[in-house]
Amino acid sequence: AAAAAAAAAAAAAAAAAATAPPSAAETPLTADEEAAVAAVRSAGGGGEAMERAHKYVATLLGRANREHVGEDDVRQALEYFEAAKAANGADDFKAACSYFETSYLMNPKLTTLISAANMHLKLRNPSVAAEIYIRLLDNPTVPKRERAMVLRKLAESKTMLVGS
Repeated sequence: AAAAAAAAAAAAAAAAAATAPPSAAETPLTADEEAAVAAVRSAGGGGEAMERAHKYVATLLGRANREHVGEDDVRQALEYFEAAKAANGADDFKAACSYFETSYLMNPKLTTLISAANMHLKLRNPSVAAEIYIRLLDNPTVPKRERAMVLRKLAESKTMLVGS
């Protein structure tokens, strides 16, 4: 039981770290990542949509459960995650996005946040998706494989922003 509690605490700490903005001195962006972020910010024009996206994502991340995630919350978050996958499979991206975000709020996990961002792309809301992807790239604890996927999705966001 102690090992399970320690593992749960470590997972919660990693999830919190995955979405907490690092200080400028810690920013782990590679040259390619910096270029991608700059391109998206330029494509978004820094306008009202990007400002709304920034506030929306800041609120989402700020409201996520950063305390001990109890078994009931883990179970409920998993149910929301499964409902999100089913909604996505049925092309109900709005419901899927809502379920992914609710799951994330209850049990903040990197994969759930990425899935929520992906739904924003499918909903043609590239400014919110891009803001989530940028925050993930800003975090040094996001694993290399996920960083590569996030970078590809950020490029999709830029394409949508330029076309909008």
